[in-house]
Amino acid sequence: TGLHDGDLVERNALAPWLSCLDEVRVADSGTPGKVTLWYDGYEFDTAGNHMTYGAYDSNSGVVGTTAQARSGSWSAEFEAKTGLADGWSKHKSTVGYQNIVVSYYRMSSEFTGTEHFVARWFNGSTWTTLEDQTGSYGWTKKTYTLPASANNNANFYLWIYVTGSGTSAKKAYVDMVSIEGTAQ
Repeated sequence: TGLHDGDLVERNALAPWLSCLDEVRVADSGTPGKVTLWYDGYEFDTAGNHMTYGAYDSNSGVVGTTAQARSGSWSAEFEAKTGLADGWSKHKSTVGYQNIVVSYYRMSSEFTGTEHFVARWFNGSTWTTLEDQTGSYGWTKKTYTLPASANNNANFYLWIYVTGSGTSAKKAYVDMVSIEGTAQ
């Protein structure tokens, strides 16, 4: 197709911090046939536009920040407290792919036992929790190889969100989120 890693594909000026700029991501995982179906490293271009490989389907309160980053200068910031649950979801068809793997880095130095970092995926009929983390933690990479129901699935979703029961907002951060699969 003539596209290369970092090529700009689409621009959406309505939400410059959230998916204003799509980028082609060419990745070699070392596994024959394994490709990155979707990736977000939360980086911004020189004009301050967020670059992601495909827009989000929903976003509630998640913002880009330079306060913490696992790689590069930016990450996504989530806040949790009573009545506030920041999060986003991403629909990505896995039709034509199998051996689906979800990975991301996450951290929070502020969470206690009342705040939760939750990652879930949807197979078209059921939400399955990948993790429900409480307490503080440093940058940690999480990788999940999903079951066969994630393969060849037009209704695949990834949902990352935080919840809490405190009166002051506690922050968590996410960076380098990817959905990968092997071509069938």
